[in-house]
Amino acid sequence: MTSFTLAYYFEKVQNYRFVFIDGDGTQDFDPIGEVTVSMGKLMGAKKQMWTDDLRHEGQANRGKIIVRTQALQMSNEVAKWRLKWQGVRN
Repeated sequence: MTSFTLAYYFEKVQNYRFVFIDGDGTQDFDPIGEVTVSMGKLMGAKKQMWTDDLRHEGQANRGKIIVRTQALQMSNEVAKWRLKWQGVRN
């Protein structure tokens, strides 16, 4: 699981793109899948836990991404994310 903190602007559209790649130690990287989502969807998800399928070149079901968000300040200017992925296949 990975976590990090980002600025969150309540009335501004903030889109994020998550891209998963398989790095096998060489300079070649194989794409696994990706997904794009807005901060509003992440923060507004039920229990602030958002899940979606990873897709690559039209193929769905390349794995799942789970993002948990948490407002760290009452002003909602900072949000903390925890990411988890499962069933990711190359």
